[in-house]
Amino acid sequence: MLLAAALLMSAGAWAQSTISGRVTDDKGKPVRGASVSLENTLDGSTSDSTGAFSFTTEEKGNQNIIATEVGHNDAGF
Repeated sequence: MLLAAALLMSAGAWAQSTISGRVTDDKGKPVRGASVSLENTLDGSTSDSTGAFSFTTEEKGNQNIIATEVGHNDAGF
């Protein structure tokens, strides 16, 4: 199972927000190359070798974050 922690912070002028966090497996180890995105949007990124990801979005309100990676169960937050 993938676990993703995300922090939503205001990016300012163009009403964009930055979403960042870390994708880990059920043992807390980083998951490299996971696809992380906002559900039903094209906004997203891929996790790096430490499981970290970051992307900007213009979406507002509550959103679901989806993390997927081959060999792991999908996770949504």
